[in-house]
Amino acid sequence: MKISYIYHTNHDTKSAHNNQIIHTCNALIKTGHEVTVFTAGGLREYAAKHDLTISFNVHQTTTLREISSIEQILYYFEAIWAGRSHDVIYTRDISFLKFLTLIPSSAYPPVVFEAHKCHTVVDGMGQDEERRRFKQVDGVITISNGIRSDLEKLGIPVDAVVRDAANVEYIPSATKEDLRRDLGIDDDATVFVYAGSLDPDKYDLKSVIEAFGSIATDRIRLYVLGGESTQIEGLEQYSRSVDLDNIAHFLGHLPQREVFKYLKAADIGLVAQQPTDIRASKYTSPLKLFEYLVSDLVVVATDVPSIAEVADEESRILTYDPSNHTDLRTVLETAAVEWKSLQTGENDMQYSYEDRAQEIHSVLKKYVKS
Repeated sequence: MKISYIYHTNHDTKSAHNNQIIHTCNALIKTGHEVTVFTAGGLREYAAKHDLTISFNVHQTTTLREISSIEQILYYFEAIWAGRSHDVIYTRDISFLKFLTLIPSSAYPPVVFEAHKCHTVVDGMGQDEERRRFKQVDGVITISNGIRSDLEKLGIPVDAVVRDAANVEYIPSATKEDLRRDLGIDDDATVFVYAGSLDPDKYDLKSVIEAFGSIATDRIRLYVLGGESTQIEGLEQYSRSVDLDNIAHFLGHLPQREVFKYLKAADIGLVAQQPTDIRASKYTSPLKLFEYLVSDLVVVATDVPSIAEVADEESRILTYDPSNHTDLRTVLETAAVEWKSLQTGENDMQYSYEDRAQEIHSVLKKYVKS
């Protein structure tokens, strides 16, 4: 199957959705498909910065990377023309669907859309407009049950929920003991790790750090990977105010392979979703959650719908009520004591991109013309 991946973006070097695109398309290649990603630029630069391998075809369009209506339209025309012999278009670009309303459906192959939100709920798009755009697609995948529910309320049928995943190839072959020695982490420490964005609108790291101030001992360590410099500075200052000087370590952005070294060296992963942000609480399919699970970490996570749909099937996830600081502290204490009994001792392949690609394939093949 020849797949066109169409998504007009500037591939911001700090945006994690690029990881998902690259890993998903690489996995579709392994599934036996021929994938071409159409980009206005920046994808290879992102991959190089984050030490990511690209196995698929990259078609560099002649358009500019800037996000403007004219450049978008030119990009869409070029992508459709260059991929006119392909079997299917796979996209997550809601603006592309608007463009498709302007041209005849005979001009392009079947379209399968991967929805990351309901735009009526999040962006204020009118219900009729969202329905009109989705009429241009043949199939719909969502990354969470929350998105599926809201799209179906609009009368938009959804083929499947296909959650995000983790790249198991990045799990180091070295032992935890060797990694701790290389990373300068004490062998006998209980290590918590958070890997991801520090955007306070979506993630409540401040409450987690406050709770650590109540449970911290000289054998507990917290490593925070990711975040912008101003976010890191703010959290570092706060961690000092609750006496975590030698316990909390903020390392900033790291290449993906380096992140997985810290994950394998750790014992417990943290997912701190803001319950008041619908993107974080209902719509997301957190990459960090699946990266923790394939690394066989016990996970302490906010009890919100986007986490609960995975936690209901996974005993290694301990959830806490985000409105109850005492509950957060209790769950952290429980994880610190019981993590060894909760680990499986294996890397769980059900959260791999290879499995994700197989689920996507099951939807795509329904719409490819024989």
